[in-house]
Amino acid sequence: MDFVNDIKNSVSSATIENFSQFFGEKSSDVNSGLQLSLKAFMAGLLKFSATDQDVKGILGILNDGGHTGEIFKNLENFSTNNEKTQLLITIGNNIVNHFLKNSSNDVVEKISKIAEVRKTSASSLLSLAAPLVLGYIGKRVKENNLDVSGLKNWFSDISDSVFQSLPPAISNIFPVKKEVKKSNYTAPVVPEKITPVKEKIKVEKPKSQKSSVNWGIIIPWLILGVVGIFALGYWFKNKIKEKENIGLTPVFKEKEVELRPEDFLPDSTVANLPPEVNKVDPVEKTASMPASENQTEVAKSENTVVAQPKPLSTKADATLKSESKNSGSNLNQSTKKTELKSTETMKSESETTKPQAFSVPSGYNSPVASTFKSGSAEVSDFSDVKKIASQLANSGKTVQITMLSGTNATLSEDRAYAFREALIERGVDESQIIMKGKNKGSNATGIAFKIVN
Repeated sequence: MDFVNDIKNSVSSATIENFSQFFGEKSSDVNSGLQLSLKAFMAGLLKFSATDQDVKGILGILNDGGHTGEIFKNLENFSTNNEKTQLLITIGNNIVNHFLKNSSNDVVEKISKIAEVRKTSASSLLSLAAPLVLGYIGKRVKENNLDVSGLKNWFSDISDSVFQSLPPAISNIFPVKKEVKKSNYTAPVVPEKITPVKEKIKVEKPKSQKSSVNWGIIIPWLILGVVGIFALGYWFKNKIKEKENIGLTPVFKEKEVELRPEDFLPDSTVANLPPEVNKVDPVEKTASMPASENQTEVAKSENTVVAQPKPLSTKADATLKSESKNSGSNLNQSTKKTELKSTETMKSESETTKPQAFSVPSGYNSPVASTFKSGSAEVSDFSDVKKIASQLANSGKTVQITMLSGTNATLSEDRAYAFREALIERGVDESQIIMKGKNKGSNATGIAFKIVN
């Protein structure tokens, strides 16, 4: 296992001791678990690289992620900081989930049993192994200038040794189909001995070949399909009936009333009313009046149309007028209240729908919103990282990175350190990067930066 030995030589005993203190495990168990994790992740990567398209995807990840082996230079200092160690585990966990997918849980369980560490420690060790393996492969690709075919040939050369070095409990998780090589050797044809037949030859009837179709599996699925079709038909039928029922509206016939000639004669009680009470204003006049006056006139007309047994007195007129005024004033008050409520609700809605403006400290720049994955500290867009790295290359300039107080404090801190590591992997020296404390402001990424001469 050349690649495991190379990585092991790059990981010092002090680094193993720092990791063991971080996990709360024995250093020997951590060392054993890390070696198993390196081999297991490499086995999963080999399974993932079955075709040329898969190997091309791995090369793209190595280039975009900046996996060039620079991680081994500062690994010991990196392991002394618990926050940086946790950030490396977070980045590695995303890589493990991408390549191992559903097999990662089984691998973690086997590493935990074999190395005698907790499952959480085994999961973290597997996450630490992922960027180390990619960094080693990226370094090899860069030094040997490997393309897709070159990397695929190297994977093919180390495949057998990787799977043989793994315990069967882990190697069985990654079954790899091996191609059977055709041999040019042909066995010599041995002539059969012909013996005379003394007995009568029995002619056997050809046995009927069994059908290769497994009807025991197909028939239940056919039955389920037929039942499903009937259920859908029944459901559509009910839906159509519901729509038809909704479209129908009940029609009630009014009871026909036979009219008599007397019904067209004026009522005696109405005819006896004074002319002022009996008078009814036309509709056009009342419609042009304001709302309060219109309501008062309607109230008056309604009160005057009702038949009374006796002529109305002056007292009755006074009470009718007062009631109509009160009703008109009440209507005005209710309409004013509704207008005030509507204006208040419109103001509150306009205030809530105002977009929240982003702000950064003076002189700082915001990374593009797509720099990080949503809700994660993993760098997905390296456009700003490449621009900053090109500006700092061969210059005395420095870049200041700050966290913004108006966002998620934990996520913004993780993203600030992830941004810093991305710059280091792109060739920026650590002395050119200055981490600032929190500043007031907020944006889509939670961090800001500025370049200082």
